[in-house]
Amino acid sequence: MCRQAGCGQCVSEEHQGIFHSVNLIDTVYQEEKLTFFSSLKKMRIINEKLMNEISSQPNDTDMMLNNDAEIIALEFGEIFKTLEMKKRQLLEDVENQRSKKEKEFQIWKKMKETHKKTIENFLKDCEKLVHECDPQRFLEVACGLNTRMKTQLDLMNIASSYEKPPEYTQKKMDIKPVVNEILSLKLMPVNVGV
Repeated sequence: MCRQAGCGQCVSEEHQGIFHSVNLIDTVYQEEKLTFFSSLKKMRIINEKLMNEISSQPNDTDMMLNNDAEIIALEFGEIFKTLEMKKRQLLEDVENQRSKKEKEFQIWKKMKETHKKTIENFLKDCEKLVHECDPQRFLEVACGLNTRMKTQLDLMNIASSYEKPPEYTQKKMDIKPVVNEILSLKLMPVNVGV
């Protein structure tokens, strides 16, 4: 289309041809003005939308990343609390075992000290008898002593066979599964609509 302005009569005299049409300036002006303002309105809407997207995107992303960091801190806080609770529980178990083993050892030690004292008393009585030269006196003391020693030794053997020194078996903790689970932790996307 020819865009040269002029009056309808001049244009019609100068511009004759198959592909040229003649339009009045006022009509073309109104049509082009409508098209221009329509396009301008669309451009302004697009511009405002782009400005909003540009200004809000970093803020939204920053806010989401801050939320992610907060979630990580909270979740690890829970993990640390749980670990600390389990640690306290295990240490309490160890202290309870220590107390129990100390009591067992004290009982075992007391029994052994009683046996030792009994043996020492028998040894004293035996030492006195070693130097006895009177056969009748020796037999009186020795027979009673032999009976008492046999009874006491039998009792000590029975008690000793049931009462070995307290033992404690060293333990270990298998943390590999927990470590592997911790290493597999990751942030998962949240489906807001679900």
